[in-house]
Amino acid sequence: RLLSPLSLFYLPSLSHSPLFLSPSSLLSLSLPLPFSLPLSLSLSLSLSLSLSLSLSLSLSLSLQLIPQISSLSWFTTIVPLVLVLSITAVKDATDDYFRHKSDNQVNNRQSQVVIHGSLQKEKWMNVRVGDIIKLENNQFVAVSVCRSIINIMYHTHT
Repeated sequence: RLLSPLSLFYLPSLSHSPLFLSPSSLLSLSLPLPFSLPLSLSLSLSLSLSLSLSLSLSLSLSLQLIPQISSLSWFTTIVPLVLVLSITAVKDATDDYFRHKSDNQVNNRQSQVVIHGSLQKEKWMNVRVGDIIKLENNQFVAVSVCRSIINIMYHTHT
């Protein structure tokens, strides 16, 4: 549905709704910075290797490391595996970095919120459930507001 040039939205308290797990509208799709590297590596490994693939790879790698069985040295077995996993980890880390930058950009955008009876500018990350926000046509809207559009009550001024 298209908005009129000026719309006021009231976001009711939907704390019981699965869409609102916390009263904050802070958007964070990236991993927390102190945990980024270890979690990125473990998530990258677990997502890139399925159970059957990891079992067959582990069996093959362990057999290749036994010098009496293998015709190749351990170096030629481990280096390609480490190289592929390292490239995947670097790709995942750069994706997470750019996702973190995007989250900061969205969270720091300005919105207009009714606070103590007057319209004031507020960052999207500070908008809470129950706040009355003013939206204009073609204005950016945070994803938490868009997701709750089904349960929303709004009043349009034209």
